[in-house]
Amino acid sequence: KDFERCKIMDMHLRLLAPRHYSTKFIHINAEKAPFFVTKLAIRVLPTVVCFVDGVVTHRVTGFESLSGDEFKTEELERELERAGMFESKKKKKKSPDDSDYESDDDDDE
Repeated sequence: KDFERCKIMDMHLRLLAPRHYSTKFIHINAEKAPFFVTKLAIRVLPTVVCFVDGVVTHRVTGFESLSGDEFKTEELERELERAGMFESKKKKKKSPDDSDYESDDDDDE
């Protein structure tokens, strides 16, 4: 029983994962993980459950918060950014003169 909408969501999440390497993306087959489906009260597929420090902070249930089956990856990315799932690409670093500055670079030198 493959769910076509689950495949659509999986495709978008697979595209997002390499862009946000500090976020863990985990796929669970609902048919093979009934304990998690029950524990997380999942009633609609696909459902994306977002956790921060082990606590559910946001859900994307079906495509209701997106623009239908043809939604763009960037739309899902914005939804997850608003939910706080991704670190900011710009983060404060110390420059050689010890003043704070913005950097798009994720390498700590």
